Amino acid sequence: MRKDKKKTGRNTALALLLALLAWLFWKKKVEGEGEMAIATLTPSLDGYASRAFGTGAGKVWDDMHDGDGNLHNDTLDTANCHLVTELYVGKWRQITRPILLFNASSIPPGTPIKGINLKLRVLGHQDDLLITPEFNIFSSNPASDTDIVDLDYQTLGTLPLSTAKPEGDLVTDDYTIWTLNGDGIALVQAAINGDGIVKLGVRESKYDAPDIEPTPSYQNAWSGLVIYTVEKGTDYAPILEVTYITTPTVTTNAATSIGQNKATLNGTLDDDGGEACDARFQYGRTTDYKVNTEWQSGKISLDTFLQAISKLNPVKVYHCRAQAKNSVGTGNGSDVDFTTIGNAYAGNIITDQLIYQHAERMRV
Repeated sequence: MRKDKKKTGRNTALALLLALLAWLFWKKKVEGEGEMAIATLTPSLDGYASRAFGTGAGKVWDDMHDGDGNLHNDTLDTANCHLVTELYVGKWRQITRPILLFNASSIPPGTPIKGINLKLRVLGHQDDLLITPEFNIFSSNPASDTDIVDLDYQTLGTLPLSTAKPEGDLVTDDYTIWTLNGDGIALVQAAINGDGIVKLGVRESKYDAPDIEPTPSYQNAWSGLVIYTVEKGTDYAPILEVTYITTPTVTTNAATSIGQNKATLNGTLDDDGGEACDARFQYGRTTDYKVNTEWQSGKISLDTFLQAISKLNPVKVYHCRAQAKNSVGTGNGSDVDFTTIGNAYAGNIITDQLIYQHAERMRV
């Protein structure tokens, strides 16, 4: 019985140890995917452009949807994205489209983008028309990067840059997050590689963007959402969160297994910058190095790597440094030196005899 209990205890301990090792391996792999940089941007310009008419002066859908804008604002601390019906069936009084510009010039041109979130803080939302509206992110192209004008109403695109959010899923006085899709990332990437200004907009995406007239259940009512703008302050402002790849960082560790004509170079990939890297060493008699080892692929954050080198000269100082590269660039570790061992005259018969004679005298 005791033997069975001991066996069971050993099995349990082994299982726990294996589980711990598996967790540590998983943790390293997950955490080792790298610390990508995140740029958190607030609008350099935001507001809305609209086509709007007073009560009794409403227009048919095609006129409202395709006509020129006649109202705008870029100084209020809120912006609407909504559809408003007229008193009369088949008539509309207002369609409003928010515009948001972000200055992303702090991100170096050519930097690979990994992901983008647009966060909008919702003041309120409603669906009095009972049309179950949805809202999505689109491109915009206002006439100016510093002011919104009436005619910017017609500059918003129709290609969805994210997944639409139903009105019923919005949370009042909290941020709703739209994660940009491939088209959205491409738009932001192009802006970063260009003038640095990311131009986005918000549209009702079930009816307004595809130009499909809804069938409202009520007149003189509206469906839509109201978002805060940057004028409300940093706790309420729209946020464009851009995650991108950075140059890796690497540490040169001390050389080991140092002999007369050989050594092992060691390095640690501290941060892969967000994607797997290649790693290698440079070494030589000076910090010009002269010799490059072969690249080792597939290294991620916290990985260690090594390289055995040979054909060195005895009792000589050598310099080395680790390197790591990804799609953005190459990171260099600090210079580390080491000295090979052995006598510079090793193998000289006369020198060996003198050393032997001296050792014999010391023994007497």
